[in-house]
Amino acid sequence: MEIGETAEEGALREVWEEAEAKINLWGLHTVFTFTRFAHVYVQFLGELVDGRFGVGEESTETRLFTEEEIPWGEIAFESSIFALEKYFKDRKNGVRQAHIGSY
Repeated sequence: MEIGETAEEGALREVWEEAEAKINLWGLHTVFTFTRFAHVYVQFLGELVDGRFGVGEESTETRLFTEEEIPWGEIAFESSIFALEKYFKDRKNGVRQAHIGSY
C-alpha cells in the first residue's frame, strides 16, 4: 500500500500495475504473514471487469489459467500458493471466507 491508500485501493492499484486490469472486489480472502521478513500480504477476491487485462508496467507477461492449467511449481510466493489453494477449496465447498496463514 502507498501512504494514504486503503487496503482495497492498494489492491486495485496493484492489479492495474501488474495486469492492466480493473476488478470489482468481493472481499477479503487471505492475510498471509512472512514472519522472517516482517511482510504481511492481504489478498482479496474479485471479478475481472469486462474480461479485459494486459501486461502492466510491473510485468513481462500475463495470462489467465484454469485450475488444471496452473503451473504450481513455477509460483514464486508461498502467499500466492496459500491463497489459490484456499480459493479452490472454498469454491469446491461453496463457501467464501477469509483465511490467515504464515510462513
